[in-house]
Amino acid sequence: MGNAAGGMAAVAYGAAPRPGVRAIVTFAAGLRVGGDAGSACWPAAMIAAYGSLAKPGTPPQLWVYADNDRVFPPPVVRDALEAFRAKGGPAELLMLDAVGADGHEVMV
Repeated sequence: MGNAAGGMAAVAYGAAPRPGVRAIVTFAAGLRVGGDAGSACWPAAMIAAYGSLAKPGTPPQLWVYADNDRVFPPPVVRDALEAFRAKGGPAELLMLDAVGADGHEVMV
């Protein structure tokens, strides 16, 4: 399990987990690489990263996000999921309705 950047680390771990790991669960996972909040380049970098982390035959993953996540908006999340699945990554998305004032705090 992991949250935010730790969630992205959990996705990466899922590519080569220790024996016995049966699933990966992430909450508001991701990493803003290549720009600040106002930059248009970070989503493409994150989506590409998710595609590179996908490995067929690894434990299934559940990605949990909220519809009002201010850090990782739903369209970016869906594109990342599509990139992950396109490379054989086994993942399901649970998109929650708005959680509090900022869905990025879905684990708090």
